[in-house]
Amino acid sequence: MNAPRAPETRIAPSPPRFVAALALALGVLTVALGLWALAAPRSFSATIAPFAPYNEHYLHDLGAFQLGMGAGLLLAARGGDGLLVALGGYAIGGGAHTLAHLLDRDRGGHPADAPLLGALATLALVALALRTRAGPSHNARGELLVATAIMDNAAEQQRDTTRDGEVRS
Repeated sequence: MNAPRAPETRIAPSPPRFVAALALALGVLTVALGLWALAAPRSFSATIAPFAPYNEHYLHDLGAFQLGMGAGLLLAARGGDGLLVALGGYAIGGGAHTLAHLLDRDRGGHPADAPLLGALATLALVALALRTRAGPSHNARGELLVATAIMDNAAEQQRDTTRDGEVRS
């Protein structure tokens, strides 16, 4: 009678080199576009997004969101913890979005926009710090569970093949 096997656990391995390189390239490009939209919205609009009517605040928002996506891609390119990647991308994008609302406070919006957006970005940074301090990611613990299950399975197969000196299939 076989002992119960450990449940199968899916692991998020490090991305293959090509995929990581592609994520890195897309991340660099997206961060560059985001910085351009934030720093020089007229130039960005004339070159990349010549849509009427021109709205500087929306271009600043676009730049902030591009920074967040680019940061997420750059973090993901190194592989690993999806929650850390998501929190990092959100914190960068949220911080830039807060900056956009501070820069554009004289263009409209609500007086509470920048403080609320800043608070959300700060919460993401706190969560990021807590996740980083927590030690090995859930995936790392999952890898340990899978490795243990594989070793248990190999030991069980070894026992099956050596019982009574006969090989069993």
